[in-house]
Amino acid sequence: MQESQGHSTEEIGIRVPPPLAGNEALRDLVHRLAEGLRAEAVPLARREIARAPETKLETLLALMKVLVFGRADALVEEVLDSDAPVACAPGCTACCYQTVQATIPEAILIALRLGDADDPRRQSVVDAASAFAGMSPLQRKRTGTPCPLLVDGRCSVYDDRPLACRSVLSANAEGCRASLLSVLAGRDELPNDYFLAAQYLIRGDGAALQGICRDLGLQHDAFDLVQMLAALIRDPAIIERWLAGERVFAAVPATKRTDHEQS
Repeated sequence: MQESQGHSTEEIGIRVPPPLAGNEALRDLVHRLAEGLRAEAVPLARREIARAPETKLETLLALMKVLVFGRADALVEEVLDSDAPVACAPGCTACCYQTVQATIPEAILIALRLGDADDPRRQSVVDAASAFAGMSPLQRKRTGTPCPLLVDGRCSVYDDRPLACRSVLSANAEGCRASLLSVLAGRDELPNDYFLAAQYLIRGDGAALQGICRDLGLQHDAFDLVQMLAALIRDPAIIERWLAGERVFAAVPATKRTDHEQS
């Protein structure tokens, strides 16, 4: 398959937090880093897959974890090391009531962790997907039901959580909780302080991951994580069909997002 010209991210698109929409210098940096990551990963993936075609999935997931997740985690560590007032901490779960958009390999990685037929999280995911189907992000949050992967107040797939979850850094945990309570009471979400530049940069990593999939001839869209997980649990053969180049997930209608999530 022909490599994309210059590994541009323009055909993927990177959602920009509204307060940063006019920051062209940051935009250029985000795109440049994403394009560089894509250009680094695609030749590595192609060489390994050509050498051992049966390792295609393992190769892609390994590159995602090492290069894509690795860079996102390094950025978060930089923010934490800078003494920035990051308020996120274990047990803080207000952000776990959101609709999470993820790429297909991110969903597959988590689905593989839920591979044991006796894992109770499998049924929780399927039930949540059915309950949330057709809801907007705000409607989904108003249900007061957290992510089905949240177990005893902790993310049960924390090491393999998607970029969307890694990217949300808040400077005000109480503000997150107050906004959630406002939504649960039927009112609007409340503004809060987030580290939007870091979020934007990690969104660029997500665009790079989509570009890697595209360059490898794979469906590269991003979808609702819970819906994808439920589909993978119901039919694990989806993975092989995706690896063969099929479009295995249908488009999800666009819905309005909160200010810190909007394009």
